[in-house]
Amino acid sequence: MKDNNELYLFYNRPTAIGLYTPTQQRLLPLDNHWRQKLAAQPWPTQRLPDVLGDSTTTLSALTGEYLFVSLFRVCAESLASENTSRLAAMERADQNIDELLAGLHSNFHQLRQSGIKAVLMKNCLM
Repeated sequence: MKDNNELYLFYNRPTAIGLYTPTQQRLLPLDNHWRQKLAAQPWPTQRLPDVLGDSTTTLSALTGEYLFVSLFRVCAESLASENTSRLAAMERADQNIDELLAGLHSNFHQLRQSGIKAVLMKNCLM
């Protein structure tokens, strides 16, 4: 029986103001397409890197760093989408409060004006 050891991350990624999209990313095993694409890129300098020590230890350390950076990025994006969503909700609530307050001020001024008119009409009839 073949062991299917895969590690997936599910998180929210910010898309637009106050919006986010659920996202998934496979961390392990490393994606073959990603590795081939990375291996096909030319090295940016004339000197190739030297591996000091055991290449297995170095690969293990680099894989650990890759996993750490990937988890950190996912956490940061998820937190950013949550904060963006909360900020958008607070801005909508603030706008609703302003609209409600404007309506209440309008009603107050109309009632006040009606009251003044009633007092003037009463005084004029006397």
